[in-house]
Amino acid sequence: MKNYPGLMEPYIADIPAGRPARVDEVARAIVWLCSDDASFVNGHSLAVDGGQLSK
Repeated sequence: MKNYPGLMEPYIADIPAGRPARVDEVARAIVWLCSDDASFVNGHSLAVDGGQLSK
């Protein structure tokens, strides 16, 4: 996508955070869900979307 920034502009404009997620941000959410810290989380969809669903 770096070669075609025009393709990303409408997508990025729709993200309240103003940028796409970094790989490490998504990975940290996955690691947390797989950890004991999330042991009481069941049947929930975690949106790692920069606020798109909250609009």
